Amino acid sequence: MLHLKSIDKHNWEDTLNLTLNEEQKKSIAPNVYSLAQVQFLDMAVAKGIYLDTRMIGFAVYGIDEDDGECWIYRLMIDKNFQGKGYGKQAVHLLIDEFETIKAEHHQYIYISYEPENNGARFTYKNCGFVETDLFVDGEQVAKYAVKNKEQKGFKNTTQGIEGVKAK
Repeated sequence: MLHLKSIDKHNWEDTLNLTLNEEQKKSIAPNVYSLAQVQFLDMAVAKGIYLDTRMIGFAVYGIDEDDGECWIYRLMIDKNFQGKGYGKQAVHLLIDEFETIKAEHHQYIYISYEPENNGARFTYKNCGFVETDLFVDGEQVAKYAVKNKEQKGFKNTTQGIEGVKAK
């Protein structure tokens, strides 16, 4: 079952062993950079994305210090686990995480990605994100309406999220 686990002194090096396809390396910051960056962002959280006991991905999210909004800063799934629906499940887990930290005034969760990263665009669109007219550092910004959260085809559990076939 897919679940999130905090990055700490016991598993931080596992994030460095996660790999991307060569093409993806051009559009996703290295995990070592993200681990360093999270040390200086007061409201950011780093989590490993686990399939049972194995880390298969990495995410950084939080309340942005500049605009005060909910942001998913980084999301990556190891190349050996891509194309299996884990990215979509991880996005839903992150949306659930925001339910515990967001304030009443937060209506959206934001994410940005390279415009040519069609895999990210497809995944986020399928999770309910809608592209905006905004670009940050050349990246397309998309937003998810928190108040209209739907998780079609997914079953929440206390330990994570399991994919179930929608009828």
